[in-house]
Amino acid sequence: MLTAPTWTYSAAGGPNPFIVPARGGLIAAAINTESGATVVGLGRTATRFSRPLKLESRGVAIFAQPAPMTLPDHVWAIGYSTSAGVSPRLVAITCDGNTPLDVARPELGWREGRSVVVTETRNGPVLHIDDRHLVLDMAGEVVADIPRPGSDAPYAVTSRRLFAFDGSAIVCVDLVSGAIRSRIPLDGRPTALRADPSALRLAVRLERVLCSMDLDDASALPKIRAFIGGLASAPNTHDAHLRMIPGMPARLECLNDDGESQWSFAPHGATVVQGSGFFVGGETLAQAATHQGERVYVLRDGECIFERAQAGQPLVAGALARISERVAIVVSPGMQPSEPITFSTNIDLVNVRGGGALVFERPSPGGTHPQRLLAVDAAGALIVEIAEGGAGGRWAAASDGLLAIPRSNAARIDLYDTGAPA
Repeated sequence: MLTAPTWTYSAAGGPNPFIVPARGGLIAAAINTESGATVVGLGRTATRFSRPLKLESRGVAIFAQPAPMTLPDHVWAIGYSTSAGVSPRLVAITCDGNTPLDVARPELGWREGRSVVVTETRNGPVLHIDDRHLVLDMAGEVVADIPRPGSDAPYAVTSRRLFAFDGSAIVCVDLVSGAIRSRIPLDGRPTALRADPSALRLAVRLERVLCSMDLDDASALPKIRAFIGGLASAPNTHDAHLRMIPGMPARLECLNDDGESQWSFAPHGATVVQGSGFFVGGETLAQAATHQGERVYVLRDGECIFERAQAGQPLVAGALARISERVAIVVSPGMQPSEPITFSTNIDLVNVRGGGALVFERPSPGGTHPQRLLAVDAAGALIVEIAEGGAGGRWAAASDGLLAIPRSNAARIDLYDTGAPA
C-alpha cells in the first residue's frame, strides 16, 4: 500500500481538478490562467509535456471524459475562448505531446452543465455530449450528429456502430459513413443499452421489459425476451438485472438478459429487499427491512458472504462499498469482504476515472478531523491510503499503473505509482 505520493506536480494558478487518464501511464490536467489554457501531461516520473492550447487570453480548457470501462489512447481536450464568435477547438494529444488532431467544432459550444464523454474507435472518436452524439472521422469531421434527450440517455458503441436512444427510438449509426442503418421506435425510455459481441445482440432494458436486437441485422425490430415486474436499475450492472419481489419474506432475484433467473435471495423475516449494485467481480450489495431493523448484505451467486446492521444508504463503486454513513468495505473478486473500515466523519464513494474506486471523508465542521482517503484498483487491491486532504479524491484518475489525486489544500496533484506496467 502507498502512503506517500511517488511525486507531486504543482501549478501556478491551480490545476483544473477534472483530470483525465490515458494509456501508457499518462494523466493530463488542464491549467487555466489569465494568459490562457495549457494542458499538462503527467507521466510516471516527471512531466511529459506542456501543451498551450491555441486560444486567446482568458480561454479555458476542459476534457472529454473516457466512456465507462474504456481507457483512451489520446487525451481529448476542448478549448474555449471568451471572444464572441470563436468556435471551440477539439484537440487530441498523444502521450508524447503530439497533436494529431486539432479542429474547430462549433457543436461543442459552451453552456452551463456541459459534459462530454469520448469513445475511441478505429474510425475516429465518438463524442457523447449531454444533448447529442457526434460521430467524427479521423480528420475530426462530423459524419453523424444524433440528438440525445439528456445526459443520462443510454448508448452503446461497437467496433462498427453506435446505438443511441434519441428520445423516441434507438438509432443505429454506421461509424464509417455516418448513415443511419435503422431507427427502431420504442414504447418507453430504456434505462440501459448493452452490446454483447459474443451473442451478436444488443440488450435493451425498459422499465418492465427486457428486449434484444440482432447486431448484424439492426433493421429488425427488438425481440421481447421477458416481461418483468419490479425490475430495478442497479449501478454497475453490466450483465445482470435485479427484480424485487414482495412477500413474507420478500426476495431479490437476479436475471440475465433473457429474463431467466440466475439466483434469488430471501433473508429471514424481510418485508422489503432491494439491490444497491454490483461489484467488479459480480457480487451484489443488497439491503433489507426486517423485524430486527435494517440489514445490509453482500451476495455472491445469491449466497450471503457478509451481513451487518445498516445505517444509511448503501452504495457500490468498483470493489468498494459504503455500508453506512461512516463505514466502508472492500470486496475483491473471489475474496471474502474486508473487515468494516470506520471513518471519523461521513464518507463519499466514487469510481476512479480509468478504473478502480475510492472512498474519502467529507470535511468536518471546523476542520477538527484530518480527512482520510482510501483507493482500490480495478481488481480491488487496496493501493493508496492518505491521512490528510483526501477530499480532492472526487476527481481522481487512474492510468496504467498511475493514480492521480488533486489536493484540496494546495494547488497540486499527487501521483502514486502502483507498479502496474504502462
